[in-house]
Amino acid sequence: MMQQGNLGTLLFAVLVIIIAAAALFLGASYIISANSQVKQAEAVVFRSGLLQALQANKASALRPQGSTSIEAFTLPDDADTVCFVDESREYNTLIDPELNQLIRRYEGATIFIKPTDSYLPIAAKDFTLDEGNNPLCLKATRNGIRLRMQSAPLKPIISEVNASDKRYRCSKVIGSGDEGTIGIVFLPHGYNDLDRFREDAEFYAENIFLDTEPYASSPELFTFYMVDSALELGCKVGSIITCDDFKVKRAASDCPHDFITVLAERSKVYDSLVPVRSSAKGNLQKINTADKPTVFTHEFGHIFGKLADEYVDDRYYRAIDFREEDYPNCDEAGCNEWAGVSGTSCRQGCSLSVYYRPTENSVMKNLDIKSYGPLNERIIAGKMVQSKASER
Repeated sequence: MMQQGNLGTLLFAVLVIIIAAAALFLGASYIISANSQVKQAEAVVFRSGLLQALQANKASALRPQGSTSIEAFTLPDDADTVCFVDESREYNTLIDPELNQLIRRYEGATIFIKPTDSYLPIAAKDFTLDEGNNPLCLKATRNGIRLRMQSAPLKPIISEVNASDKRYRCSKVIGSGDEGTIGIVFLPHGYNDLDRFREDAEFYAENIFLDTEPYASSPELFTFYMVDSALELGCKVGSIITCDDFKVKRAASDCPHDFITVLAERSKVYDSLVPVRSSAKGNLQKINTADKPTVFTHEFGHIFGKLADEYVDDRYYRAIDFREEDYPNCDEAGCNEWAGVSGTSCRQGCSLSVYYRPTENSVMKNLDIKSYGPLNERIIAGKMVQSKASER
């Protein structure tokens, strides 16, 4: 009887061990499966965030060509490298033999997360790379990567964020800083005192821009930033202010921005002897601080509202082949473009003497006038509405 009892105890113990082992195996399998699902979910979040950022950085009326942003993306814990390939351009097949095999195996895939046996490649066509950096492979740092995205007409150009890209300090001047607000960044030129630069930036943002309609009615749509470091922007001051566009854009990329303002400090006395014109092109305006303060909203009317000058300079505008159909605030005789808009008229002279403007006076004609006038306010407000819609 004792032997049978021992045998029964032994069999029971073996059975317990088998059950425990099975439970451990199933538990481990479940944990591995759960971890795998978490990793794949994190990869999906990375893909979704990246595709959204690429769409947001396409050049548009609200995101001018040349606008630059620094974007950060979180990766799964074990992801150590992300490689981007621009198949529309010639790429270096010798950099990474494994990557080259994957490119051939997964036709149409352009983004590869390593280790590649853990993550499916991503097919995304909404970016381009410089030929010298194709493919672009970035090592993950703190479970993530950072990309510089520069807006271009068809697809944003992506590149690595280098140490030299973050030489400057960005600080907020005014605004919420929320994603989706229209970012305007101030850069200094000629300032010996950066406290004075901050005072000027605050003055233009608060006392000029946000005190002018239609901006004054929707201040929440704008955030102003400043790069509060001495900069070498390659600027030269002649009859106008010229700067090295690459240096300007590189410095501005330290702050979220859609538009760039270079403030060039000048003495009013010296400027009265040697006048310098403020100017605007693309998403960049260069402001002579000795000029009348309303020059800020005048130049911003060019780069944001795409408004024409309403004063007349026949010699200059004939030379550049100015055409009224390219601008919403100039028209031919009759002014049918703004017929029915309250407060408008048909006044001769709009960049060229043969064209007509909507009001006798506005900040687009005369810097002594603060208001844009009813038509120009309506045009700018329409672009602000587009900006609101794009946030949703």
